[in-house]
Amino acid sequence: MFRRATQLKPDDLYARFKLALTIGQLLFRFDEALGEYRKALELAPHSFPLHNNIGFMLTCLSR
Repeated sequence: MFRRATQLKPDDLYARFKLALTIGQLLFRFDEALGEYRKALELAPHSFPLHNNIGFMLTCLSR
């Protein structure tokens, strides 16, 4: 659902964030989630939750 939403509205920050969250924390596909978080960060570069979740994904990837 969130992937489709980001296809229809690529600048929808909420959908992008929820897509990344779902991919990373439910499907454990950390690299893919990191890419989605970085796309979201382009929309909201000062977002604390985005920076926090990117840090968590990097931790999960042992980076």
